[in-house]
Amino acid sequence: MIMSRHFLVSGAVGLLACLACPAADELPSADSAWEPADQMESAWRRGLADRSSFAPIIDFYRRLAGEGNSLAERRLGLCYRDGRGVKQDMGAALKHLSAAASRGDKIALVAAFEVACDEAKLGAAPPDFMRPLVDPLRALSASGHDRATALYAEILLYGRCGLDADPARAVAMVQPLGFRAEPRALCLLGTCCCEGLGVEQLPERGIALLEAAAQLGYPPALGCMAERYLNGKGVPKDVREGFALARRGALREDPTAMYWMGYCLLMGEGVKKDMDNAVVWLRRAAERGQPDAMTLLGTAYTHGGLPQTPPLPVEGFRWMLRAADRGDADALYMAGQWLEVGLGTDADPAEAVSRYRQAANLAKSSALVALGRCTLLGIGTPSDPAKARVLFNQAVQAKQADGAAWLAYMTVEGIGTRKDLAAGLKMYAQAAQAGSAEAHYRLSCHYRQGQGVPRNEQLALKHMEEAATDLLPKAMMDLALMYEQGVGTKPSRGLAQNWMKLAAEHGEPRAVRRMEQLAEDQRPR
Repeated sequence: MIMSRHFLVSGAVGLLACLACPAADELPSADSAWEPADQMESAWRRGLADRSSFAPIIDFYRRLAGEGNSLAERRLGLCYRDGRGVKQDMGAALKHLSAAASRGDKIALVAAFEVACDEAKLGAAPPDFMRPLVDPLRALSASGHDRATALYAEILLYGRCGLDADPARAVAMVQPLGFRAEPRALCLLGTCCCEGLGVEQLPERGIALLEAAAQLGYPPALGCMAERYLNGKGVPKDVREGFALARRGALREDPTAMYWMGYCLLMGEGVKKDMDNAVVWLRRAAERGQPDAMTLLGTAYTHGGLPQTPPLPVEGFRWMLRAADRGDADALYMAGQWLEVGLGTDADPAEAVSRYRQAANLAKSSALVALGRCTLLGIGTPSDPAKARVLFNQAVQAKQADGAAWLAYMTVEGIGTRKDLAAGLKMYAQAAQAGSAEAHYRLSCHYRQGQGVPRNEQLALKHMEEAATDLLPKAMMDLALMYEQGVGTKPSRGLAQNWMKLAAEHGEPRAVRRMEQLAEDQRPR
């Protein structure tokens, strides 16, 4: 078993960086008598001592990098990576670090692959221009460089940068590094043990390895263990420990830890609720490309969930699309929903179907239902009941109750099968019991109209409330109308307006039109 090690980190390096720094006004210039390397070292030290002094140095680095200076190229890449003197930009960081690495800079080579591997954890594939650098990384690994070995093993594990995936070989490469307590190797081994990649699935051992990496302060391990403690995933649920780990990782700039830090502050998990700081951390995580943070921000912007901020659907869709473009299944599904109804963007049913299909390919079961519904009704794609039935059955196999509700609908309406109202209603009842909002909605309609069942407005209201509470937009609108008209209850203008507003925020077309008309009627003449 790998024992965790505790290291005392000296502050000598930071102190030396502050010594012998030129005065703030002694910026290097093209006319200086110093050699470029001396100028850059002076500038770099001054920046380490005072981060704000990096800004005027960036142009100096750019000029030298343009002249082929690999040290300037590397330093420029590190500035973009860390947000020193420029806005943090991992794409630009990779570009400059890779350029330096291609000129033989081994420090830049390792830094480039560290950025690429960390970005890949967030769903961003390494750019093609890094493929020629794989052989130099392999050679550096073969020379005994531990960090290079851990990085090469990571791209080998997942088959990135043109390599064929070989989990067993990747595990064999990093096992010796684990015994030397190399943090990335420990984290990689822990992930492999938890998921059974290249090794027998041993969750307890995997978590122990991840814990060891977290104790060494490795940021991705801190974010990973924060999630596990917050959700009780493989460890006893402990929200205080989860928040503490998220905070440590967030302060070390790990995007996943930043997301969990924001989530804890938002939900009051392990810490007192603090909406303002929650938004700060969620936005930082989202700006670093963390898909969950982008999805949460997208939803919050769209539905007005941010403090002192009205609903901003266009901004919400922008964040959701960024998460979707990272290949996040939830974001792809939600982007599809918003594209279908035109929420925060122009309606584009064909593009919505494309997003649903991508999400379904990533095993998002609710996307199977949406894709089946569009295929059945001819939304954004030609109507094909047989293909829709296949998709609904796949959703049912994935434990998605709404799939069963749509199969019931096809039975009730006799689409692609013999019409059987009694059998369809029985299927609706079973799907509703399993938690299907669509089934509750359909049952409400049947009870309200007395179709196949005795008319019962109270039961109609009950089922519509169940569907609306599950945020089914058409159910929200119909519930608003039931409260407005007093169906199954006393009329309530306040409840009607609340549900109609919520339906409009979710893009329900009838609700959007009603709210627009209401706003027009209230406008001063």
